[in-house]
Amino acid sequence: MDLAGLRNRSDILRLIDWDLTPQEAVEMFDHRARGLERRLQVRSGEEKSYFFCVDNWRGSPRLVLKERSIKEAKVIAEIEAPQDLLLACARAHGNRKALFPLSEELAEWLRGRLYERNGGFTGG
Repeated sequence: MDLAGLRNRSDILRLIDWDLTPQEAVEMFDHRARGLERRLQVRSGEEKSYFFCVDNWRGSPRLVLKERSIKEAKVIAEIEAPQDLLLACARAHGNRKALFPLSEELAEWLRGRLYERNGGFTGG
């Protein structure tokens, strides 16, 4: 799914956790992880979380929306974003092969494309 497709998925847009980091998502759904019991507790095998991150595993950073559950983590959307924002985010995290939380600039850019368009989903 791309940006245009995601704009039309209000069911997913309402569920995006803008504060969830890739590390927290793992800790939330992996029973072997430790550290976030106080905030992130999965109550059902049917629960899913949606979060954006920068994926730098392929050598060049890309903006993805991930769906995470107990059973799996999968990319459900890839969004074309300005390369300068993606590269700055990857550099801020040591440019290593990993998943990174969005920089504030990248999150702001993305929110503007998802929620602030004429006739489109406005959040909530």
